[in-house]
Formats: sequence, C-alpha cells, structure tokens
Amino acid sequence: MTFTRTTLQRLRALNLGQEMEDAILAIFEEATLSKPKKKGCAADRQERGTRLADNWVLPDEWRKWALNIGLRPFEVDREARQLHRWALNAKGDKGIKLRWDLTWQNWCEKTLKDAGRQPMVVNGTGPAAPAEGPQTFTDATWRAIAKRYKATGLWNPSYGPSPDCMDCLMPDELISAEVSHGSVR
Repeated sequence: MTFTRTTLQRLRALNLGQEMEDAILAIFEEATLSKPKKKGCAADRQERGTRLADNWVLPDEWRKWALNIGLRPFEVDREARQLHRWALNAKGDKGIKLRWDLTWQNWCEKTLKDAGRQPMVVNGTGPAAPAEGPQTFTDATWRAIAKRYKATGLWNPSYGPSPDCMDCLMPDELISAEVSHGSVR
C-alpha cells in the first residue's frame, strides 16, 4: 500500500516518533500484501481459466505429445482443428479451461480410445508401449474392421491375412458373425 502525502503528514502530526511511524507503515504494507488480489489483475488471471484464441495454433510440444501416444499425423491435425472449433463454439464456462495442455491430452486419449486403440506410454514411464499392428487391435477395432469389410468387401493388407484365410487375425466370433469368405452375409 502506498500512502499519499497527506496521510503521511497526518501520521507525523501525531508525533508518535519515527519508530512508531515505521511500525504503522509496516503493518499497512503487510496488510496490503495479504489482501485478496483485485479481480482481473494479471495474478488473478493465472488462477482463472481462459478461452482459446481465435488464431490459436497447436503448439509443437503438444503435437509431439500426441504423436508419442500413438496418434497419426493426420489425426493430430484433425483433432487440433476439432478442439479449436469446439472451444470457440463452447457456451459459457464450458469453453474456459485452466490448463489447455491437459485438455488437449484428454482429447487425444479419448480419440484413441474411441478408435479402439490404447495410448502408448509417453517418455518411457510405466509399462512398455505395445507395438502397433493387428496383434494389438482391441475387440472394438476388430468389430469396426469387420463391419467395414462386410459393407465394402475390401480388406486392408496391414490387418494381416483376410477373413477368407485360415490364419486371419480377426477373432473367430467376428469372422463367423460378420463376414463369410469375403462376401457379405
């Protein structure tokens, strides 16, 4: 707290002595430092959430994090666009976040989960990340692949042998329920 010249003159007019004046000034300074911050000041904004800017661009560090957990480059770009559009369109407090970096991480992990993939571990902490490939596909991923195969009859060789082969990696119950020798049931 800063005192005006008039306040200091009145304090000195009390003739309390320099020691007493210094003690009073110290008490007021301490009270000023401990009082709540004015809403809207820079320190207050650090404790409150913010919205994403209209011209927001995905930071490189966030992109690397998403790639490290298993998102593909085109998925990272797509999810960044979707997060940005969602944040700009979010009504009220929904679009205000304290830590947008953590919001991005949750967004990416949910994207992987929805795709039937597990996030790989970042920075070597925790269990080793599984290798990518059909051996690591979840049941949800295989169901989506079976549904697509049933609808189109097309098979991606990266999934391993097709359902009409004996060594197909798709779970047997999905092969018998969804597809039969490359034809739609």
